[in-house]
Amino acid sequence: MISASSQSDGPTITSTSLIQRIQLQDHVAWGRFVDLYSPLIWGWARGSGLESNDADDISQEVFTAVARAISRYERNGSFRGWLWQITRNKVLDHFRGRKTSPRATGGTDFGNWLGQIPETLPEDSSISTVGDPLVARALELIRSEFEESTWTAFVKMVFEKKSAAETAQELGWTGSDGSDTHKGAKRVRQAKFRIMQRLRNEFGEVLDLD
Repeated sequence: MISASSQSDGPTITSTSLIQRIQLQDHVAWGRFVDLYSPLIWGWARGSGLESNDADDISQEVFTAVARAISRYERNGSFRGWLWQITRNKVLDHFRGRKTSPRATGGTDFGNWLGQIPETLPEDSSISTVGDPLVARALELIRSEFEESTWTAFVKMVFEKKSAAETAQELGWTGSDGSDTHKGAKRVRQAKFRIMQRLRNEFGEVLDLD
């Protein structure tokens, strides 16, 4: 990763997908994967009834399982769904070992509780968009690869929903007298394209981006 002082509006690593690089035992790629997915896996574990410390342990177990299985990974459905299956199995193993359900009350039966943890994610949980927290986290991981003005143009178009022309005017990309709107708007669209292409090149498969 390049530093902010040496930004060049271009990727500093190969555009090979993150999964392919992990399969090649690229430690940098693995670190980025862990940075990306740690909060989500931890949240899944907590949402399944684990205490914070246990969620930490389950997260480590999940990443260990992923490291062992990733060489055999073949896309069949969403990547997030595949990761959920691993997490779910680790959570179930944890509670099976304890022979109890979390926060059991009254006549809560352990077997019934197990059945309440869905085997698959809800459909809308596996669809990633720029508004998805996981996508936002991935964007932060590549942010330092772009000039601040490029990033600002992207944010204004994608998150603030401003037009390319309006964004160009706000950034002063329309010429000294503000008359070259077409050229400035084109520059804004190019900034958006570069960042989205970078996001898809590295994270597209693990984020289920089309």
